[in-house]
Amino acid sequence: MKPPYGYNWVDNKLMPNESLDNARLIWNMALKGIKLKTICWELTTRGIPTSQGKIYWQSSSVSAILKNPTYAGRLAALKYEAVAPKERRKGTFGKTSSREKPPEQWVYLEGLVEQPIITMAEYNAVRERLNLNQQYSKRNAKGNYLLRGLIECQLCHRKYYGVHRHNHTPGYICQGAWARLDGKHCQGKRILCQVLDEAVKIKVRNFLEHPDIYMAEASNKIQEIERTKNNLMQSVDNLEKQIQENIINEQKALRLLSEEAFKNEQKVLLTRRTWLEQEIARQKGKISDLDKNLLNADSIEAVRKQLQDKLDNATDEDWRMILETLGVKVYMFDGGTWDIEVNIPIAYRTANYALPVTC
Repeated sequence: MKPPYGYNWVDNKLMPNESLDNARLIWNMALKGIKLKTICWELTTRGIPTSQGKIYWQSSSVSAILKNPTYAGRLAALKYEAVAPKERRKGTFGKTSSREKPPEQWVYLEGLVEQPIITMAEYNAVRERLNLNQQYSKRNAKGNYLLRGLIECQLCHRKYYGVHRHNHTPGYICQGAWARLDGKHCQGKRILCQVLDEAVKIKVRNFLEHPDIYMAEASNKIQEIERTKNNLMQSVDNLEKQIQENIINEQKALRLLSEEAFKNEQKVLLTRRTWLEQEIARQKGKISDLDKNLLNADSIEAVRKQLQDKLDNATDEDWRMILETLGVKVYMFDGGTWDIEVNIPIAYRTANYALPVTC
């Protein structure tokens, strides 16, 4: 189980690390009723990195911390249950999806957390407030914006969201326009929903109807990804060779050294082997990420055949599904200019896979 922010696994127990004080700061602000976005702003302005080393905090990251009972000294297990998928892939059967069970059905393990920072009463109070906030958020939503969550500001790297104020035309605006970053508001321009929605639809339609044009424009990117992937694969091969050399050296040391000297040498060799194995895993992760972003003519054609005929009569809900299927991202630049990126998810890259199009 991945350790929560502020803890590390040591001898099958969660022990505090250098980030625990930051986790305690998050909980102190939450217990005072401070909003998630304000907590994110405070952490960002203080220069506190996220668990992944990023500069900017997102509400989802803070929310995940506040929903974790580990900070109250109780480790939650068996949180998910198998369920039948809403839309089944071809050739599958049974309960192939999962969903999170209600917290009261989780199994809690005691005595595995050193230095909990809150009580269960405090945890339950914050969790209840988060649930209420989620209900109010759904209830108060003003519109179902087509590009929600798909637009990223390239000035502050936060998301754009849809707003519809009284006597104003609906538009998309950067979160950073309201939340301060480094003491400043983001200067990302507001753009009308209708203008951007229609422009994105036109680009996606052109992509689906003329994939050869897109592939010509994307050829340099594809070649660069392939070169990077090949370099990484060579790096993995070299690392795996070093592991074999490390094992051979260990065997030699066992034959040549005394028992005490071998134990000391073995510690060094094991440390080296562990680092090599971790580095191989990291490099393979990079290769996997490149595979996810690598488009090819077959993958485009497989998606195009299933989506192109649906465009003329597509509803906004259908368009949303199309955008998600194509992995569309919209990038907003200075001065209100923008561009889109298409990255077909790897799950849809075979012609035999039936896309869940219902329009």
